[in-house]
Amino acid sequence: MSLRVLIVDDHTVLSQALADALSLHGIGDVKVAAPHQLGPDAMLQLVHSVQPDVILLDLYLGDGNVSLPLLPQLRAAGPAVVVLTASEDRAVWAQALHAGATGVLAKSVPFNDLVDAVHRAAAGEPLMTERERAELLGLLDESGNARNDRLEPFKRLTPREQEVLAALVSGESAKSIARDMGVSVPTVRTHIRSVFDKLDVNSQRAAVTLAFREGWKPDQSAPGSM
Repeated sequence: MSLRVLIVDDHTVLSQALADALSLHGIGDVKVAAPHQLGPDAMLQLVHSVQPDVILLDLYLGDGNVSLPLLPQLRAAGPAVVVLTASEDRAVWAQALHAGATGVLAKSVPFNDLVDAVHRAAAGEPLMTERERAELLGLLDESGNARNDRLEPFKRLTPREQEVLAALVSGESAKSIARDMGVSVPTVRTHIRSVFDKLDVNSQRAAVTLAFREGWKPDQSAPGSM
């Protein structure tokens, strides 16, 4: 029975080259997801249609927010999922394992090792030792604690300041924010200055960059006093 492999990556040319190479190494049924099939719904439909034994999944697709959230559903559909990534961030590897990946491989892995991993994943064999897996998953607690520390300044923002910062992140001007909130522009500017002080930044650009970098969302901050 032929081993079925599905490659999901937004670098179509490289994906097809990998598919051809895998076919030459005895894995005869290899399919590549087309660009229009990289969204969550389309990808799940493709998996149910192809019914692969193994999915080789790029960790970052498009804006990078597809693979990890979709991993549990991909595993629930039946195949083993081997994540391929150029990222060297071990905490990110741990997130992939926690989300259900059978294993995580660097894109720089020797090709023969990749072929071996595909066969092992299809056979239900682990791609790393229990110790390696435990060490990686242990990074989740460490990275989670570090991220909580980095988000601590945001927790000092009042609900109104959170609202103002969220609007700044969305690209709104002080005048637009004032109109939406039904307050004066000077009042909004006062809130903005308070946001700068609490986040220890000195410009709107720095505040927005910090919020993006830390993945801040308004509902992640505890309510403060008005």
